[in-house]
Amino acid sequence: MRELPERISFLEVQQILRHSSGALVIGSIEPHYSASKVFQCLITSPRVFGFFHEASEASIILHDCDASDFYVGYHPSHSEKETLAKLEDKIERFHGSKAALESQPRCSGRTHRAKQRQ
Repeated sequence: MRELPERISFLEVQQILRHSSGALVIGSIEPHYSASKVFQCLITSPRVFGFFHEASEASIILHDCDASDFYVGYHPSHSEKETLAKLEDKIERFHGSKAALESQPRCSGRTHRAKQRQ
């Protein structure tokens, strides 16, 4: 298999994320890996679904930014069944909140989450 991805500009990525219903950020099972795209998604996307190691910097960032509503942390001590159950629950919540999100005006993820808490 050979992949030849077509690159799109940074501004076009921002536009796509801004008009999306959310972003999916998948990291690694390694704690030292940092999903660098999480910053771009937090700034531009209305919400972020994240899956990476609990000890990763990206996990800390999502929690510090109060953006962990749709985050599932990986840890080797968790059973596969437990991890899959958490993923299924968060996916259902992410999908179920899409209708509520679409009825609201477009805004950044941080602003959207602040409005939800009020």
